[in-house]
Amino acid sequence: MANPVIGLRTAIAATGQSKKVAQYLPMNYRVLGRTLDNNGTIIIGVDDHGWTLEDYVIPRLGSGLIACEEVCHREGFEWGDCRAPFCEEEYPS
Repeated sequence: MANPVIGLRTAIAATGQSKKVAQYLPMNYRVLGRTLDNNGTIIIGVDDHGWTLEDYVIPRLGSGLIACEEVCHREGFEWGDCRAPFCEEEYPS
């Protein structure tokens, strides 16, 4: 069976509190880690059934007073080609 072609989205939340950011995310988005300066949290994921970056993730983070901005949207990403799975470990805050 062929892997579905999807659009991988990446965003930066304006806080280094990765655990707090993760609490706001739906199942189709994950915290990848922190920015190099530890002042931001990197989020990656895919839109699925209305759980989109612009219509859910960014406004939801905003409800917790966490600013967030998309930095990359890669169309044509094949999920099966992903060599680095989502990190399931917890990040210190």
